[in-house]
Amino acid sequence: MMLLLFKVRDDRYGIDVKSIIEVMPSVPVQRIPKVPDYFAGLLNYRGGVVPVLDLSQLIDHCTSKPCLSTRIILVESPGEQHPPLGLLAEGATETIKVAADDFSHTSIGVEGEAFVDGMIMNETGMIRLVNLDNLLTPEVREFLFNAPALATTEGAEHGV
Repeated sequence: MMLLLFKVRDDRYGIDVKSIIEVMPSVPVQRIPKVPDYFAGLLNYRGGVVPVLDLSQLIDHCTSKPCLSTRIILVESPGEQHPPLGLLAEGATETIKVAADDFSHTSIGVEGEAFVDGMIMNETGMIRLVNLDNLLTPEVREFLFNAPALATTEGAEHGV
C-alpha cells in the first residue's frame, strides 16, 4: 500500500493514497465565524464548495502551520454521499510504500486515537495509519453534513 505522510507536531501519520482525489498546495479558504476550531473553512474546488478540516486540530488540538509543505488533501467524504472533503495537513510532501501486513495493531486502547488503524516503524520512526472513516467523530459528521451554515453552501456555483 502507498501512504501519503503528514505531520502533527512531531508525530507522523499516513493516509492510504487510494482514498485521495488530489493533493494541492495550501490555498486561502473562506473562513466562517463561530465554527469549531477544526473547521478551517470552505474551498472553491472546480465550481463546487468543499469543507476543509485542519488535521492538526482534529488529531491534537493544535493549528496547522502555514509552511511550504502544508497541503490540502482532497478525499472522498467517508461513508457519505457528500462532496469531497479537504484535509489541511503539515508536511504532506512524502509518500512511502509499505506492506499492509507490516502494521502492528496495538492492544493498548487509546481513546483519542480510535482513528489509528495500526502503526509501523521505519528508519525515521513511527508512522500511524489513519482510518478516515473513524477520524470523523459523530460530532464532526453532524457539523459537516447537517449544519445549517454549511447546508446553504451545498451545490453553490459561485467562487468562495
